[in-house]
Amino acid sequence: MNTIDIIIPTMWCDENFIENLEKYCSYQNVQNIYLIDNQRTNRPESNIFQNSKIHLIAPYKNIYVNPAWNEGYYRSNADILCLLNDDIFVEQGIFDYVNNLDISKVDIIGSYLRGTIDNYHINSNAHKHDDLIKLNVNKNQPIGGQCYAFGVCMFVKRTSYTPIPSLYKIWYGDDYLIQNCENIYAFKTNKIKGKISKTLTTHNELNSRIQLDTHNAYKYNHFKNSKNWDIIKNKV
Repeated sequence: MNTIDIIIPTMWCDENFIENLEKYCSYQNVQNIYLIDNQRTNRPESNIFQNSKIHLIAPYKNIYVNPAWNEGYYRSNADILCLLNDDIFVEQGIFDYVNNLDISKVDIIGSYLRGTIDNYHINSNAHKHDDLIKLNVNKNQPIGGQCYAFGVCMFVKRTSYTPIPSLYKIWYGDDYLIQNCENIYAFKTNKIKGKISKTLTTHNELNSRIQLDTHNAYKYNHFKNSKNWDIIKNKV
Protein backbone atom coordinates (compact mmCIF):
# COMPACT_ATOMS: atom_id res chain seq x y z
CA MET A 1 0.00 0.00 0.00
CA ASN A 2 1.35 3.41 -1.00
CA THR A 3 0.69 6.73 0.70
CA ILE A 4 -0.47 9.43 -1.73
CA ASP A 5 -0.44 13.22 -1.38
CA ILE A 6 -2.14 15.48 -3.93
CA ILE A 7 -0.52 18.76 -5.00
CA ILE A 8 -2.75 21.27 -6.82
CA PRO A 9 -1.82 24.79 -7.93
CA THR A 10 -5.00 26.82 -8.40
CA MET A 11 -6.33 30.20 -9.46
CA TRP A 12 -9.89 29.16 -8.53
CA CYS A 13 -11.21 29.54 -12.07
CA ASP A 14 -12.99 26.20 -12.41
CA GLU A 15 -16.56 26.22 -11.16
CA ASN A 16 -16.40 22.56 -10.11
CA PHE A 17 -13.16 22.74 -8.16
CA ILE A 18 -14.58 22.94 -4.63
CA GLU A 19 -16.93 20.04 -5.33
CA ASN A 20 -14.00 18.02 -6.67
CA LEU A 21 -11.93 18.87 -3.59
CA GLU A 22 -14.68 17.48 -1.38
CA LYS A 23 -14.54 14.21 -3.29
CA TYR A 24 -10.74 14.01 -3.08
CA CYS A 25 -10.96 14.51 0.69
CA SER A 26 -13.29 11.51 0.89
CA TYR A 27 -10.78 9.19 -0.80
CA GLN A 28 -9.37 6.88 1.85
CA ASN A 29 -6.04 6.50 0.08
CA VAL A 30 -5.34 10.26 -0.13
CA GLN A 31 -3.24 11.33 2.83
CA ASN A 32 -2.90 15.10 2.30
CA ILE A 33 -3.92 17.71 -0.28
CA TYR A 34 -1.57 20.64 -0.74
CA LEU A 35 -3.36 23.59 -2.36
CA ILE A 36 -1.09 26.31 -3.67
CA ASP A 37 -3.28 29.41 -3.89
CA ASN A 38 -1.98 31.44 -6.83
CA GLN A 39 -4.82 33.97 -6.75
CA ARG A 40 -5.88 34.73 -3.19
CA THR A 41 -8.30 37.46 -4.24
CA ASN A 42 -10.36 34.89 -6.13
CA ARG A 43 -10.51 32.24 -3.40
CA PRO A 44 -14.11 31.18 -2.67
CA GLU A 45 -15.55 30.75 0.79
CA SER A 46 -15.94 27.11 1.70
CA ASN A 47 -15.93 24.83 4.72
CA ILE A 48 -13.69 22.43 2.81
CA PHE A 49 -10.66 24.42 3.96
CA GLN A 50 -11.35 23.15 7.49
CA ASN A 51 -10.83 19.55 6.41
CA SER A 52 -7.77 18.07 8.09
CA LYS A 53 -6.44 16.77 4.76
CA ILE A 54 -6.32 20.24 3.22
CA HIS A 55 -3.13 22.29 3.55
CA LEU A 56 -3.63 25.76 2.05
CA ILE A 57 -0.45 27.51 0.98
CA ALA A 58 -0.93 31.13 -0.08
CA PRO A 59 2.16 32.81 -1.55
CA TYR A 60 2.15 36.62 -1.72
CA LYS A 61 2.03 36.40 -5.52
CA ASN A 62 1.35 33.88 -8.29
CA ILE A 63 4.25 31.41 -8.27
CA TYR A 64 2.78 29.49 -11.23
CA VAL A 65 2.66 25.73 -11.72
CA ASN A 66 6.13 24.21 -11.57
CA PRO A 67 7.29 26.11 -8.45
CA ALA A 68 3.99 25.08 -6.83
CA TRP A 69 4.74 21.43 -7.56
CA ASN A 70 8.17 21.90 -5.99
CA GLU A 71 6.58 23.49 -2.92
CA GLY A 72 4.27 20.52 -2.47
CA TYR A 73 7.17 18.13 -2.89
CA TYR A 74 9.16 19.87 -0.14
CA ARG A 75 6.21 19.66 2.24
CA SER A 76 5.07 16.11 1.49
CA ASN A 77 6.43 12.87 2.90
CA ALA A 78 4.15 10.51 0.96
CA ASP A 79 5.42 7.64 -1.15
CA ILE A 80 3.72 9.10 -4.25
CA LEU A 81 2.97 12.67 -5.25
CA CYS A 82 -0.11 13.30 -7.38
CA LEU A 83 0.47 16.49 -9.40
CA LEU A 84 -2.99 17.55 -10.47
CA ASN A 85 -4.60 20.26 -12.58
CA ASP A 86 -7.45 22.08 -10.86
CA ASP A 87 -9.76 21.94 -13.90
CA ILE A 88 -9.99 18.16 -14.19
CA PHE A 89 -11.52 15.49 -12.00
CA VAL A 90 -9.88 12.13 -11.33
CA GLU A 91 -12.12 9.30 -10.18
CA GLN A 92 -11.27 7.25 -7.12
CA GLY A 93 -10.49 4.17 -9.22
CA ILE A 94 -7.26 5.76 -10.43
CA PHE A 95 -6.12 6.40 -6.86
CA ASP A 96 -7.12 2.88 -5.84
CA TYR A 97 -4.98 1.49 -8.64
CA VAL A 98 -1.94 3.59 -7.70
CA ASN A 99 -2.42 2.84 -4.03
CA ASN A 100 -1.97 -0.89 -4.68
CA LEU A 101 0.68 -0.59 -7.39
CA ASP A 102 4.14 -2.09 -6.99
CA ILE A 103 6.17 1.08 -7.51
CA SER A 104 9.59 -0.53 -7.26
CA LYS A 105 9.95 -0.27 -11.04
CA VAL A 106 7.81 2.82 -11.62
CA ASP A 107 9.12 6.40 -11.53
CA ILE A 108 6.30 8.45 -13.01
CA ILE A 109 2.80 7.90 -14.41
CA GLY A 110 1.14 10.55 -16.55
CA SER A 111 -2.12 10.83 -18.45
CA TYR A 112 -2.71 9.64 -21.99
CA LEU A 113 -5.91 11.38 -22.97
CA ARG A 114 -7.58 12.77 -26.06
CA GLY A 115 -8.80 16.30 -26.55
CA THR A 116 -11.84 17.60 -28.38
CA ILE A 117 -11.79 20.01 -31.30
CA ASP A 118 -11.15 23.08 -29.13
CA ASN A 119 -8.31 21.17 -27.42
CA TYR A 120 -9.41 22.31 -23.96
CA HIS A 121 -11.95 19.60 -23.17
CA ILE A 122 -11.21 15.93 -22.57
CA ASN A 123 -12.89 13.44 -24.85
CA SER A 124 -14.48 11.18 -22.24
CA ASN A 125 -15.05 8.37 -24.74
CA ALA A 126 -11.51 8.15 -26.07
CA HIS A 127 -10.64 4.76 -24.57
CA LYS A 128 -12.75 1.63 -24.25
CA HIS A 129 -10.79 0.25 -21.30
CA ASP A 130 -8.45 1.56 -18.63
CA ASP A 131 -4.88 0.62 -19.35
CA LEU A 132 -1.48 1.42 -17.82
CA ILE A 133 1.14 1.45 -20.56
CA LYS A 134 4.89 1.83 -20.43
CA LEU A 135 6.09 4.62 -22.67
CA ASN A 136 9.12 4.53 -24.90
CA VAL A 137 9.77 8.25 -24.54
CA ASN A 138 11.98 10.18 -26.92
CA LYS A 139 13.71 12.43 -24.41
CA ASN A 140 14.87 14.74 -27.18
CA GLN A 141 11.25 15.85 -27.74
CA PRO A 142 8.60 17.40 -25.45
CA ILE A 143 6.38 14.80 -23.80
CA GLY A 144 3.16 16.60 -24.80
CA GLY A 145 3.76 15.83 -28.45
CA GLN A 146 4.24 12.14 -27.68
CA CYS A 147 1.56 11.64 -25.03
CA TYR A 148 -1.26 14.20 -25.11
CA ALA A 149 -2.14 15.75 -21.72
CA PHE A 150 0.57 13.76 -19.91
CA GLY A 151 1.06 16.49 -17.30
CA VAL A 152 -2.54 17.21 -16.27
CA CYS A 153 -2.48 14.30 -13.81
CA MET A 154 0.84 12.73 -12.83
CA PHE A 155 1.79 10.30 -10.08
CA VAL A 156 5.48 10.63 -9.24
CA LYS A 157 7.36 8.40 -6.84
CA ARG A 158 8.79 10.73 -4.22
CA THR A 159 12.30 9.32 -4.58
CA SER A 160 12.09 9.92 -8.36
CA TYR A 161 11.07 13.58 -8.12
CA THR A 162 13.72 16.14 -9.10
CA PRO A 163 12.89 19.78 -8.28
CA ILE A 164 12.12 21.72 -11.43
CA PRO A 165 14.40 24.69 -12.26
CA SER A 166 12.94 28.14 -11.73
CA LEU A 167 13.47 28.89 -15.43
CA TYR A 168 10.23 27.02 -16.11
CA LYS A 169 7.09 28.37 -14.47
CA ILE A 170 4.14 26.86 -16.36
CA TRP A 171 5.35 24.58 -19.15
CA TYR A 172 8.10 21.94 -19.39
CA GLY A 173 7.82 20.80 -15.77
CA ASP A 174 6.57 17.39 -16.86
CA ASP A 175 9.38 17.24 -19.43
CA TYR A 176 11.98 18.00 -16.77
CA LEU A 177 10.61 15.32 -14.47
CA ILE A 178 10.74 12.60 -17.12
CA GLN A 179 14.29 13.62 -18.04
CA ASN A 180 15.28 12.35 -14.62
CA CYS A 181 13.16 9.19 -14.76
CA GLU A 182 13.73 5.82 -16.42
CA ASN A 183 10.43 4.01 -15.89
CA ILE A 184 7.75 6.19 -17.45
CA TYR A 185 4.12 5.11 -17.72
CA ALA A 186 0.77 6.61 -18.67
CA PHE A 187 -2.89 5.91 -17.98
CA LYS A 188 -5.21 5.44 -20.93
CA THR A 189 -8.46 6.02 -19.13
CA ASN A 190 -11.93 7.53 -19.14
CA LYS A 191 -11.71 8.15 -15.39
CA ILE A 192 -10.18 11.60 -15.90
CA LYS A 193 -12.71 14.22 -16.96
CA GLY A 194 -12.99 17.96 -17.34
CA LYS A 195 -11.02 20.66 -19.09
CA ILE A 196 -7.35 20.90 -19.98
CA SER A 197 -5.62 24.12 -18.88
CA LYS A 198 -8.71 26.23 -19.58
CA THR A 199 -7.31 28.87 -17.20
CA LEU A 200 -4.88 29.83 -19.95
CA THR A 201 -7.76 31.18 -22.04
CA THR A 202 -8.84 33.64 -19.34
CA HIS A 203 -5.47 35.09 -18.27
CA ASN A 204 -3.46 36.65 -21.10
CA GLU A 205 -0.42 37.26 -18.90
CA LEU A 206 0.00 33.50 -18.55
CA ASN A 207 0.57 33.20 -22.27
CA SER A 208 3.47 35.65 -22.00
CA ARG A 209 5.00 33.48 -19.30
CA ILE A 210 4.57 30.39 -21.48
CA GLN A 211 6.39 32.14 -24.31
CA LEU A 212 9.29 32.80 -21.93
CA ASP A 213 9.27 29.17 -20.81
CA THR A 214 9.49 28.11 -24.45
CA HIS A 215 12.31 30.56 -25.10
CA ASN A 216 14.22 29.14 -22.15
CA ALA A 217 13.63 25.59 -23.31
CA TYR A 218 15.20 26.34 -26.68
CA LYS A 219 17.95 28.56 -25.26
CA TYR A 220 19.12 26.16 -22.58
CA ASN A 221 18.26 22.88 -24.30
CA HIS A 222 17.06 21.07 -21.22
CA PHE A 223 16.37 17.91 -23.20
CA LYS A 224 18.54 14.85 -22.64
CA ASN A 225 22.03 14.73 -24.14
CA SER A 226 21.95 18.33 -25.33
CA LYS A 227 25.21 20.19 -24.82
CA ASN A 228 23.81 22.59 -22.21
CA TRP A 229 22.11 19.92 -20.07
CA ASP A 230 24.33 20.59 -17.03
CA ILE A 231 23.37 24.28 -17.01
CA ILE A 232 19.85 23.33 -15.98
CA LYS A 233 21.03 20.90 -13.33
CA ASN A 234 23.13 23.66 -11.77
CA LYS A 235 20.11 25.96 -11.64
CA VAL A 236 18.11 23.68 -9.32
